[in-house]
Amino acid sequence: MISLLKKHVSYFNTQALLERRNVGLDVMRGIGLLMVLIGHSLHFFEPFYPKIFRISHFVINGIELFFALSGFLIGRILVKQFIEKNDFTASSFLIFLKRRWFKTLPVYYLALGINLVVGFYFTGYHKDYNWKYLFFLHNITESDDWFFPISYSLAMEEWFYLLLPAIFLVSAATLRKYVHPISVLLFVCLAYIVVSIMIRTYLYEMYHPHWDTVMRKSLLSRIDCSVYGIIIAILFYKKNKWFVDYANHLFVSGVVLHIFSMYFRITSTQGYFYNVIYFTTIPLSFSVMLPALYNLKIQEGLLKTIFTYLSMVSFAFYLFHLSPLIDLFLPLTTGHSAMTVTFIYLLYLIVTFSLATLWYRYVEKPFTDLREKY
Repeated sequence: MISLLKKHVSYFNTQALLERRNVGLDVMRGIGLLMVLIGHSLHFFEPFYPKIFRISHFVINGIELFFALSGFLIGRILVKQFIEKNDFTASSFLIFLKRRWFKTLPVYYLALGINLVVGFYFTGYHKDYNWKYLFFLHNITESDDWFFPISYSLAMEEWFYLLLPAIFLVSAATLRKYVHPISVLLFVCLAYIVVSIMIRTYLYEMYHPHWDTVMRKSLLSRIDCSVYGIIIAILFYKKNKWFVDYANHLFVSGVVLHIFSMYFRITSTQGYFYNVIYFTTIPLSFSVMLPALYNLKIQEGLLKTIFTYLSMVSFAFYLFHLSPLIDLFLPLTTGHSAMTVTFIYLLYLIVTFSLATLWYRYVEKPFTDLREKY
């Protein structure tokens, strides 16, 4: 397994030098990937350690980390592509969408097709498929299907990428004679937060819906999923020196806020904070950590290469690690000893990361490179 890892990371070490990636953001993506992996890997060992899912309290927020990071990157793009160039035209918006969609849509639809085939021939989950998956509409009010369950987060991000920049561009183009575009973007973000909290409050007070399938995973309740990262990107742009000087203080504040949020989540599982405010404080806690991570420096070596590797395959890993791969490997563990299950789990890891590597090199990256040509 070690030799296989070295073979994988050698390629990504070269890629990292060529692409001049931000190592701190790679570390953040790598941590997010590991959080997601640990959370979903607990299924393998639950029969032997019934209380093992307590670990999920501490790793369930891996996707919230990705939301915060995604918002930060999108915020920086909005500032550089639109505000600095003072360009709020429809053509500029289409260029923005093209760059986002070349990276996500082709590989999403390919993964969708693979899940459909595997579901039809092996798992049976193809029965939950419907046309809404094609347009990211399958989790408008809830997400409880077993077919491609991880795609709820992709739907959130795709709609966020489309709607918030569109609202910002229309508002900025209309008001730029009176209000600076930065202020407009900040106002749109704050409006997103207020409206989102109002929606979650209404859902909680009126229906007391399921925390996971509705409050955490529905488009309706999580319209602000990545907005906190955008706010940090705006402030980072406007107050860069302050953010650099106080990056470590902000990081500690983010850790404290995260611990505080987790404490109330664990001790008050039916309250208002758990169902409403938690989905503000958790992505916010990751967002305020971003300036410190953005300025993080790691010397060249295996550690840096591993985090670069994890970061670059994170999307491919995310697409396949749960469905269909866990769906295919978990049935193999039934009735076996803990040692045999551990062996099957290690085999699952090897297959998952090997496929993620191949997917990135021969599918995801070629599609991403096309956005520079068209």
